[in-house]
Amino acid sequence: MKPYLLLLLLIPIVLFSYIDAEQVCRDGYTMVNNKCLAFMQTPQKYDDAEKTCRFNSGGVVVLSKNAVDNRALVNFLSVWNVANVFIGLKCSNGDTSTCQWDDLDGLNDYNNFAAGYPLSSQECVILDSQSGKWTSQSCDQPMQYVCELPPTERDCNSNCEVNYNNNCYIRIITPKSFADAENTCKKLNSHLTSVLSYLEFRLIAEMYRTPGQYWIGGLCASNDSPIEWLDQSQGEFSFGKTIIDGNCLQYGVDDRSLGTSYYGQNCQGMTPFICKRPASC
Repeated sequence: MKPYLLLLLLIPIVLFSYIDAEQVCRDGYTMVNNKCLAFMQTPQKYDDAEKTCRFNSGGVVVLSKNAVDNRALVNFLSVWNVANVFIGLKCSNGDTSTCQWDDLDGLNDYNNFAAGYPLSSQECVILDSQSGKWTSQSCDQPMQYVCELPPTERDCNSNCEVNYNNNCYIRIITPKSFADAENTCKKLNSHLTSVLSYLEFRLIAEMYRTPGQYWIGGLCASNDSPIEWLDQSQGEFSFGKTIIDGNCLQYGVDDRSLGTSYYGQNCQGMTPFICKRPASC
């Protein structure tokens, strides 16, 4: 085959591969340094800001964990007439070793606190939109803020209620047994959801939202055993497992719409559930 004909045949493969891997942000968010950011103009107390971000498909108050992200955030805010915003960081007793990001990470090697900060009397952290420096603020002082989501692969199918971090999730509110729930998911080319990270753990709680216990796609023989996921995923995130009267896992959600723990229940129990599959076009 002539070289130029081979090249022409390869072009569609390259193009389709690029389209399949296209990273996008949900409506209302802007791609900034490989993150999806949304400026929230209505000032809120920190806990309310965190809840607003979480209820937007499992988002967090913006994370600024390195100098590149911090500068990108300052540039993003430059189009808004805003002096300071909450970032997703809290510190206790004025001690940087206690600081924790909204995704549970510590400060590690980077911080941009102005001299004399953080303060022991103020737990929350704000960013000066001009200098990029961080100072302390009362969490009860309403402030504007930025929500952050990861970019995700574009999905071209109809059964994608939430597209998050390259996976599609759909909530089924009709209660079913564990086996029937998994069979329903399979008809949607999905499985009962696995939960592999803290951010995914938050997302699942946000989707269920109402207090209760709900199926996830895991089997567990004892409190100390690893979870076997129906979608063959490896790894897990949890705040603990309690085996009660079965090995089919349910996910606990409290009255703040936060995840609590996993419970091994009788597989014939009936609950709503969430299906998960890779996003794709």
